[in-house]
Amino acid sequence: MTPPDIRLVICPDESRSYYSFTCKTCFDLVRKPASKDVSALLIGGGVIAEPIPPEALETHQGAPISYDDILDFALWIEDDGQALQDLDLTDSSEPHSRLSQWLQRRRGRQAG
Repeated sequence: MTPPDIRLVICPDESRSYYSFTCKTCFDLVRKPASKDVSALLIGGGVIAEPIPPEALETHQGAPISYDDILDFALWIEDDGQALQDLDLTDSSEPHSRLSQWLQRRRGRQAG
């Protein structure tokens, strides 16, 4: 097995770090935890480490976004600048929270 055959994924939370490879005998994907020591050995052997993006570790609240939500969002953006007015870009809150508020209002209108 050579370094390109191994995928090493590093996470700030060590319990989520892992390395994986395809077994040459049965072709199953093998995934093992990667402690700091194991990661150091693999990197020292030429394996390239992939960091987990911080966004993957964020906690999320509310229902998952559906295909209908995405379609409604696309139509809302096309609606002659209505999106900019609805978002109120002068608001100092985070953009994702403004989008969450929009999604909650839209879902409230659908339920009513």
